[in-house]
This record gives sequence, C-alpha cells and structure tokens, in this order.
Amino acid sequence: MTRSRLALALVLALAIDVSVASGASTAFADRVRLDGIAAIVGASSPGGDAILILHSDVDFDALLERARSGRVSEEALSSEERERARERLVGRALLVHEARRLRLDVVDEERRGLEARRFFARHGGSAVISAIESRIGLGASEVEDYIEADAIARGFALASAEQGGVVTEAEIEATWESGDHPFVGMDLESVRDPLRAFLIERRIEIESARFIERLGARVVVRRNRRS
Repeated sequence: MTRSRLALALVLALAIDVSVASGASTAFADRVRLDGIAAIVGASSPGGDAILILHSDVDFDALLERARSGRVSEEALSSEERERARERLVGRALLVHEARRLRLDVVDEERRGLEARRFFARHGGSAVISAIESRIGLGASEVEDYIEADAIARGFALASAEQGGVVTEAEIEATWESGDHPFVGMDLESVRDPLRAFLIERRIEIESARFIERLGARVVVRRNRRS
C-alpha cells in the first residue's frame, strides 16, 4: 500500500469511528466506508465541526447539474463534472461551517419549505430526483440532508447581505427600469413578485461568492483524489 493510500485508509477509518462515536447513524458510517471521502471542510481530518463530503455526494450534485441543464443521461460522469461538483459542495460547506461556527439560526420551516420547492423545481421534479437517487444508491434522507445544507448556506448568505431578504418597491422599480432582469417586455405588475424573487436570488449568489472566497482563504479544506 502506498503512503497516500495508507493515509486515505486511516482517514476513512477515523471518519467511521468519529461518526459512530458522535451518535451518527450506522447508515452514514456505511456510506463513509463504501463511498470514501471526497473532501473535508473545517479540518484536515474528520471530527469536531468538520463537514465530510463523500464521493456519492459529489456524484449526486454532478447529476443534479445535468438535470438543471436538461442533460439527464445514463452516460458516465466525467472527471470534469465531478471536479465542478466537488468544488460547488466545498463552497456550500464553507458557508454551512461558518453559520454553525457563529451559531446563527438562519433556517426556519418556511425557508426549509421554500428550499425544498426550489430544489425539486430546478431539477425536473420528484421523478427525476428518484431516478438519480436510484442510480447512485441514495435515499430520501440524503436528499433531505442536501436540501437542508442548501437552506443553511443560502440562509446564511441572505442574512449576511446588507438588506437581508428585504426588497423595497423602489429597488424593484429601479431594476425594472434598468432592464437588468429576465422579464424585459412584460408588464411590471404581472412580474413584481417574480422580480422580487429574482433580486433575492441574485443577492444570495453575490453574498455566497463573496463569503466562499473569504472563507476559502482561512478555513482548512482537504480534498481527496477518487481512487
């Protein structure tokens, strides 16, 4: 066994021990053992507040990205698709890790419901999600965990924005007049609420990118090669 493989084996063993010792489910420990760790956010090894990203998480996100672009297919995932997915998950984990570090309560039932509806709408509905789950052997609990992480990360980004989730009528009208939106040519009154949602989404994207860049420079992230 090479040194790198030995190190990975030790990390996996520690991850399993930590997950069991911390009260995590046996199912998750089995996933760690079978899937392997794609990245650890918040530490160089599992434990404490570190967030584990498994290779099955990466595959799930990569297939979701295909669904978002309308490219649902059975062809094997490329290394590039997996690399992009891993970095998306690392970025999200940085936001979740920071929200937990600051002990911020950024998710309530309303946001959970909003994020769940957004998740299924973006990826083609429950039938598409079920097909992806079956393909890589995930279940409903893993999908719920994915949505929860989305809710925390996006909730943290929105709470960190200067105006939070408040969009004023003046901002809506100024954006409408600027033409910097996807509703050009439509009547303002008919798209006022969608425009408000668009502005909130843009705010989340801007704040997420800003925090990911900042946190990426100071939070420990360990990335592992897929064996």
